Amino acid sequence: MSVTGDRPVEATTTVGHRGRIILPVAIQRAAHMQEGARVHLRVLEDGGVIIETAEDIKRRLKFRLPAGVDLAADDRAEADEDEERGAV
Repeated sequence: MSVTGDRPVEATTTVGHRGRIILPVAIQRAAHMQEGARVHLRVLEDGGVIIETAEDIKRRLKFRLPAGVDLAADDRAEADEDEERGAV
């Protein structure tokens, strides 16, 4: 989950005509999404939905992380160091 300061970025939206959902700009910015970004949607067993960009999926797979884990900049740097040492 992306955060601004110490708070997660949250927003509420509505399912519109033809099932469309518009992601609020604050969410798009926090998730580093740009217009035209392809996203993958997955429904969890409890009914929750995960939205990931292709880059999120590639990064998660690279570091063998479960879906929904946010790789903050510090964590990415540490994971990169671990990978270079062969620990991953």
